[in-house]
This record gives sequence, C-alpha cells and structure tokens, in this order.
Amino acid sequence: MRSGSRFLKTAVWTIVSGATMTLGAGAAERTTLGGPLKLRDQGSFYVNGAVTTNAPNSEIIVNQMYVQYWIPDGRSRLPPVVMVHGSGHTGKTYETTPDGREGWATYFVRQNIPVYVVDQPGRARSGFDPARISQARADSNPALLPALGGFDNQRAWTVFRIGPTPYVPYPTTQFPIEAREQYFAQLVPNTDALLAGPGDTQRVNALAALLDKIGPAVVMVHSMSATSTMRSFNEDSRSVETSSPGPTPRGAPPSSSICRTKSLLATVTC
Repeated sequence: MRSGSRFLKTAVWTIVSGATMTLGAGAAERTTLGGPLKLRDQGSFYVNGAVTTNAPNSEIIVNQMYVQYWIPDGRSRLPPVVMVHGSGHTGKTYETTPDGREGWATYFVRQNIPVYVVDQPGRARSGFDPARISQARADSNPALLPALGGFDNQRAWTVFRIGPTPYVPYPTTQFPIEAREQYFAQLVPNTDALLAGPGDTQRVNALAALLDKIGPAVVMVHSMSATSTMRSFNEDSRSVETSSPGPTPRGAPPSSSICRTKSLLATVTC
C-alpha cells in the first residue's frame, strides 16, 4: 500500500507540475488582443427565425440569423456597430486576423463601442433550410438543388485583390501571405441559396429584426452584404456613409422594414 501511495503522489505531482508549466508557457505567448478587454456583457442570440414543417410531425426553425455581441464595460455616447460579412464568408471576417492580430470586433469594443457580429441567414452558425435538399432526394431530382455560390482559394485570391493571378501577390499587398491557409479556412459555401424567397429577402429581414431589437446602429458591411443593406434604407434613415467600391444603389426602392424602423444610422462598406 505504501508503494502504491508513493506512486499516486508522484503521479499527482507530475500532473500538477505539467499543468503549471503549461499555464506559464501560455501566459508568455503573444496575445491577439490589443490589451485587456473589459466587458459588461458578452453573449449571442438569434433573430428572424420562423417555424416551418420539414416533414410530417417534424418542425424546424429557418431564416434565423446568429448574432454574437460584446458590450464594453465603459459607457459611450457612440451607437453600436453591427458587422455583416460578405459572400463566401461568416462573422469570422471581423474576428482575429489570419496572421493572429486583433480583429475589428474587439478593436471597436476597446473603443467603448458595443459590437454585434452576425452570420447571415443560411450561413454558418445560422444554419440553412434543408427543405429543397429533402425534396430533391425524395423526388430523385437533382435539378431542384440550387447552385451554391462561394469561393475556392484561387478565386478568392484574385476577387479580393490579393494578387493578379492565384498565389501571386501584388507587390504592394498588405495581405499576410504566410497566413493564407488560415484565411482560406474561413471560406464557406453560400448555403443561404437554400432559403426560400428572393436572395436578399431573409438577409434584409434579419438585419431589420436585429435593429428592431438593439435600436439605432451603424452597420459595417463587406462586399455582397453592401447590396442588401443599401437597398434597405430610404429617406427615413438618418444618414449613410459608404466607401463602397461599386455603384451605390441610393435610389433603389426599399425592400424591408428597416426603412420604417429609423434604426439604420449609417453604413460603412469595407
């Protein structure tokens, strides 16, 4: 028994020592944040979800949008910022950069600005509507399946102007070439193509529901999300600021209740 007890003590000491060494090593590592982050609240929720029947006696939620938020501990008069990703991406766009630097989400929080980062309906943590897949399988009809847009690595490289041809960077690029696989891992199919209705409908409705919930906000958009967001305001909105590289559909007719909420203060396009 004494021998067994001695072995147990040795094993426990080894585990504790190893854990201490691991914690010590972790503390010495470079962190991605720009300093301590003081929060009053942090969490997530869904908006815009609707109950539908997927099969007899089988109900599911569709069209929902996942929202992750950070509320800084400090008080500020500045409105919240809602960050919306583009085609082939998720809310990860605004988190840690591919090469491990602090992302926009926590950077804004550090300036005492509440931040809400979304996964657009049908994408990533928002899930997607499987009805068309189920119907195509039941009917043995693959023609019912929509094409899922998105990007492979080569196309993302050129579309997002990292370089003129795949894996060849522009001489002046600021993209962290050495971390390109971390960026490519972020790319996802546009499974929102499986949602019912016109392409922008649920994206715009979900954004309207979020603004109804949190109140006036600035919306930061990227690429594809600029289209649906810009379509969703008219003269009822207070102001719009954009650096969109493409045409700005300022005169486009409104397509959702965002126009009536008066909650869209501005859009900033990345």
